[in-house]
Amino acid sequence: MNKRMQRVTNWLGMQRQSADVIDEGYRWLLGRPADPAGMDWLCSRLQGLPIDQVREQVRAILTSSEEFARRHFPIGSRGRDGLCTARIGGVELLVVRNDFTEVAGTMGQYEENVLGSLLEDAATADVIVDIGANIGLIAVPVAAAQRAGGRTYCLEISQHNVKVLLENAKRNKLDNIVAFPIGASDSLETTPMQVQPRTTLNTLSRVAGDLFADRTEMVLSVPIDMIFADGRFGAVDIVKIDTDGYEYRVLAGAREVLRKHRPIVYLEYCPQLSMSVLGVPGETILKMLGDHGYQATVLHRLKPIEPLGALPVDEMIAKVTQLWQADIDAGMSHLDIRWHIPPK
Repeated sequence: MNKRMQRVTNWLGMQRQSADVIDEGYRWLLGRPADPAGMDWLCSRLQGLPIDQVREQVRAILTSSEEFARRHFPIGSRGRDGLCTARIGGVELLVVRNDFTEVAGTMGQYEENVLGSLLEDAATADVIVDIGANIGLIAVPVAAAQRAGGRTYCLEISQHNVKVLLENAKRNKLDNIVAFPIGASDSLETTPMQVQPRTTLNTLSRVAGDLFADRTEMVLSVPIDMIFADGRFGAVDIVKIDTDGYEYRVLAGAREVLRKHRPIVYLEYCPQLSMSVLGVPGETILKMLGDHGYQATVLHRLKPIEPLGALPVDEMIAKVTQLWQADIDAGMSHLDIRWHIPPK
């Protein structure tokens, strides 16, 4: 193939990639395939850009559109303290618009891949534990789908987020949500956290150096085993963990719950965050779960879910690492995994 034909082939390949990204953006953000006019306009506007820039521009353009606003933020939805309402998982929630737009633009309607699987599991669950519950973006629709008599226990380190979470439960007439304004760790401890302004995305990775600095809160963290291992709240059926790099310490403080209760575990896997926040390799987290007998099902965002089955632990680690790298190369931030122990 001569150089001219190679350039033409490369250009056509980039055009197909851009068209795929545009169509994915329409489906995630607007809930429909791209229309021909919109596809042509975006393709011409974004022609020649690297694919990662195409993805970012598609997100920015579509999330600023009137159609996105109508779909996610109904007219008259603006609330107090800069909050708006949005529909997620069949319920109406107070959200911070900037947070929700960023999340939706990155992942589709909030963690659609995880939420769909969780809603199915919740229908037969009595006790659900949501660690890093934020303002209830997952917990509230899951609690609404939970079977009668069940409880969803939410752990959230931000006092403000807990208030919004409880308001969201009230708005949806849910009395099965219990919120603890605490974090989860492998020991009982307090940590000074620098609260971020104008966002609900606060984590223990933002440790405050000055105890008297503005927006500093003292956060109590406890091992999950201290609360749930003895069964006082019943056997734990599901644990969802979203702690931005603290997953290892959360799991280390839940060893007895994992051993005795054998709950389904939903985990955001990002070894880069685990290493940067705790200095713990991601493989250590995978090995801990594998040693407890857990099997992984990867909840891809762009592909069908992928059960990995009964692999030896070392093979499971290698496979998850491979899938994580593939998703990172495709522009994702982490790998969502559903862990379960098969019945004996």
